[in-house]
Amino acid sequence: MATAATMKASATPEFTSAPLRSGTSGSGPAGDSDESPLLKLRGFALNTFASTKGFVNTSRSWAQFFDVRQVKIPKTIGQATKHVQANWRHFRVNYIVVMSVVMTVTMLLRSFYSFAMCFFLALLWAWVTWLRPNAKGPLKIMGKEYTPMEQRILLGVTSFVLVFFFSNAASSAFTAFLFGVLAVVAHGSLMDRADMFEDDGKDLEAGGGGPDVIGTAGIVLSNMGFSTKS
Repeated sequence: MATAATMKASATPEFTSAPLRSGTSGSGPAGDSDESPLLKLRGFALNTFASTKGFVNTSRSWAQFFDVRQVKIPKTIGQATKHVQANWRHFRVNYIVVMSVVMTVTMLLRSFYSFAMCFFLALLWAWVTWLRPNAKGPLKIMGKEYTPMEQRILLGVTSFVLVFFFSNAASSAFTAFLFGVLAVVAHGSLMDRADMFEDDGKDLEAGGGGPDVIGTAGIVLSNMGFSTKS
């Protein structure tokens, strides 16, 4: 009995002295690894890909979207306007994807320098406000510490000066947006579907408009951003 009690007493400190580690802790090796920039970028990339894939999957059939047999020139401006409105409600997700592609390609072809400038500013914002170690704390530059609010003010002023005075990024983005809008208007006015106005009747019978795809996508992206920061 004495031998068993002695063994139990000697074994107890060895069991309780082992440190408990948690992958979600903010301190220790595990916590530091969870807060590393590479893991943050990886989580952000995976969440972005999943959200984008889910959003694109809600689009209408692309074969129907590019069906040239349904192309018909409208006779009046009023008819073209009705076509654009009806097709926007039907092909809303498709139009958002097309606008994104057209804007990206236009910026790349019109001014690669402006595109690179916007990409650099996005990386700078991400590093200062999110990716760097202790991103929620002060940032020391040339012996002076800046609070998170001062960091954002400096980033905003720097971004404004670079975009509007040292590049044509603003005009390039505006031009790219106009090209995207023109592509949507041209497709919407020329696409004369046989069931064009059936969606409106279904929405009225259901007691309202269709699903708010843009609002849903915004909520998904907001949740994605909060999940990557936590």
